[in-house]
Amino acid sequence: MAFSSCETLLGTIYFDTLKKKMLLKGTLAGLSFTLVIACAFIMLFPSRPVHLYTEKSLEAYNRPPESPPVQDSDLETKVARASRPMESSSDSEVQTESDFLGKIRDWTRRYPEAALAWAQQQPNNQERDEALTEACFQIAQTDPKRAVLLAEHFNLSQDGVLENLAQQWAAKNLSTASSWITTQPADGRRDALATGVAFIWSQTQPAGAAEFVMEQIRPGLAQNGAILMVLHQWAMLDPNAADAWAQQFPESPLRDQALHELSGIAQYKQGTQ
Repeated sequence: MAFSSCETLLGTIYFDTLKKKMLLKGTLAGLSFTLVIACAFIMLFPSRPVHLYTEKSLEAYNRPPESPPVQDSDLETKVARASRPMESSSDSEVQTESDFLGKIRDWTRRYPEAALAWAQQQPNNQERDEALTEACFQIAQTDPKRAVLLAEHFNLSQDGVLENLAQQWAAKNLSTASSWITTQPADGRRDALATGVAFIWSQTQPAGAAEFVMEQIRPGLAQNGAILMVLHQWAMLDPNAADAWAQQFPESPLRDQALHELSGIAQYKQGTQ
């Protein structure tokens, strides 16, 4: 009986020892496998950073990104130099008044509305007029009526700016452009505006243009020049109708010039046939 109990005890100790050895082997095998996986991960993704998140770092991570600092735009640089364009010293900066005006024109072509707002805040000087003029020309591409009214409001009558814009308006909407001219004071500016619109008009409806210049332009050199211009356009489209109109002129140097113009156009057409 004692021998049997001893044998049982020895057997239990043996199996416990064996069990512990097996558990130890399994643990070592698991650790080995984990190390193999970790090494493989590092080799496959060597640049992936390892983050140790603390409470403070998590707070920073969840915070919305800050906007980058705003750099001074090219416009702001130009505006800042508006009163001192000659102070620049580096090659990349404005060197002369002409360079500065060129930069204003370039910027205005890209941002006409912004240039319009900027120019209205400037004193009456060349930079202001340059920006306003270029802005009006850009706006005229889509809304010539507004461009004309803006140019009139800012008194951009130098270098034929208003006349050019009025012609663009007439090319898009002849009726409204010609009606606007009839509301202008009877002076040299209206004569110039009417002449420009009559040129556009005479290319398609010379009879209407002829009536327009006779009614809206004051007698004198401006009217005579507009008449000859319309006559030329009319003769290119319908020489007989143009001749009939010229024959109605009273005996005058204007009538002689008109008939001479018609004769020259007739000879030109014969030579090209």
